[in-house]
Amino acid sequence: MITQSLHAQWIKCSVPNTIFFSFAATPNNAEGGANLFAGSNGSGVFLSTDDGTSWTAVNNGATFGEVRALAVMDTNLFAAAGLVFLTNNNGISWTPTALSNLDAQALAVSDTNVFAGTYLSGIYHSSNKGKSWTAVNSGLTGNALAVTGLIVSNKNLFAGTWGSGAFRSTDNGKTWTAVNNGITDHVHCFADSPNGIGGTNLFAGTFFGEGVYLSTDNGNSWTVIGSGMTNKNVRCLAISPIGAGSINLYAGTWKGGVFLSNDNGTHWTDYSTGLTSNSVVNGLFVSGSYLFAGTDDGIWRRPLSDFTTNTEQINTDHTASGFGLEQNYPNPFNSSTKIWYQILSEENVSLKVYSFLGKEVSTLVNGKKSAGNYEVEFASQSLPFGIYFYCLRAGNSIEIKKMIHSK
Repeated sequence: MITQSLHAQWIKCSVPNTIFFSFAATPNNAEGGANLFAGSNGSGVFLSTDDGTSWTAVNNGATFGEVRALAVMDTNLFAAAGLVFLTNNNGISWTPTALSNLDAQALAVSDTNVFAGTYLSGIYHSSNKGKSWTAVNSGLTGNALAVTGLIVSNKNLFAGTWGSGAFRSTDNGKTWTAVNNGITDHVHCFADSPNGIGGTNLFAGTFFGEGVYLSTDNGNSWTVIGSGMTNKNVRCLAISPIGAGSINLYAGTWKGGVFLSNDNGTHWTDYSTGLTSNSVVNGLFVSGSYLFAGTDDGIWRRPLSDFTTNTEQINTDHTASGFGLEQNYPNPFNSSTKIWYQILSEENVSLKVYSFLGKEVSTLVNGKKSAGNYEVEFASQSLPFGIYFYCLRAGNSIEIKKMIHSK
């Protein structure tokens, strides 16, 4: 029997020992996985097709500065690095878009619209993949033109600013309204997730404030959340589903490592073991079965199965721990596939399937189960081809695996 603590450690990836800021991913059906991109300071963009085990620089056609943000639109990848660059061939070649000399810092994509937030010049909008850009700053003045974060949530566009709080646009950036009721002034990043009752939890990470804030009413009001977060200078946020309508919320901090909350930010646990001491975490990203962290000394990864706020032991051979999830068979699959799992004590069990972007697409199991081995069939029905994840949760244990729906 081989066991490992759920409080394991981060493992450093083989990339240059430099600052990494940003991540993005696209499906890679030919390889049966994902194209994972990471943006750095001075070394450009790197690509991994094997869950971060190996990385290759993909900078042909671009002279990158600080790649502060990456964003995906279909097969197009945008990089904000002072200029905004575009590739439609997974980084084999890059083309500068028409937005130049404006120090782009943040990106967001909504359908065919891409938005770029700049330092001191506000927000720009393109509906033609960067061939032309239009300033959309009505309602943004002074420090509000220093944009550090963007997110599309509930069809609204939110902007975080360095000094003027959060702003919301309901018309693709044409007009902006401050939404700062209860929030501090330096808003650095956002994340959102369904709240389970038809609404959305919108999270904002702040600098020189109280850490993370939560809004359940599209930004009209904010509440401080952060019990247990010992470093409240938050630079990035990320989310992964953990079944039963719940999420893990991750926060990366300035010289404070990574924190985890699995109760929508009410309580936090330090999950920095293994990272360099006083690590500056600039970016967090969930891809496959890993959480990736971009720090001031490279890229680190950690299995999502590590992230729980208890200290139970898990058994990697599934023989005595009471919990196990096997790879679906067949995989890749076409019309249907089977998933096997086991529990050795009566538990509330959920087994759910999620899209590559984290949207729940099917609930296979949801209820109390007696100890035993179980096999469940997943019928893909009319789901598009691509990468999916299935997540098993039994009591406080969780495991996630990847499967491929192919032709």
